[in-house]
Amino acid sequence: MIIKKRREVDEINSSSMADIAFLLLVFFLVTTTIDPGEGLTMILPPYESDPSPRDADEIVKILVRSTGQVLFDGEIMSIEQIEENSKNKVQEFQASNPGLGKDGKPKQPIFVVITDEKAQYQIFLRVLDQLKQASCKKISVVES
Repeated sequence: MIIKKRREVDEINSSSMADIAFLLLVFFLVTTTIDPGEGLTMILPPYESDPSPRDADEIVKILVRSTGQVLFDGEIMSIEQIEENSKNKVQEFQASNPGLGKDGKPKQPIFVVITDEKAQYQIFLRVLDQLKQASCKKISVVES
């Protein structure tokens, strides 16, 4: 009678598999760069403990409603018209208020962007873009 020997089945040693997986995880975490994304770049003025009161003609209110309507100084208009109207407001303000401001530059009105709680963020950003394209330097953002 022939006796057959049973062959041992080769197994992969998995005792160091967790170590290898951890080292790969650490390697990918260290070598991966995270894109911080784009944000709104705004230069904030220095803090004033007692800001001077503003005249009514110095403030231009822009209201962004939750329905998507934009009111520029009380008039309903499209977002594309904001740039041209902002330039006109700056020119009118500088004509009626000649001279230089505290920073040595021509005076500019303050554009106050007021948004409803449920207003679309994209519309708000488009309004801010239009103001920046019009070279408006004094922009205030308020949530109603």
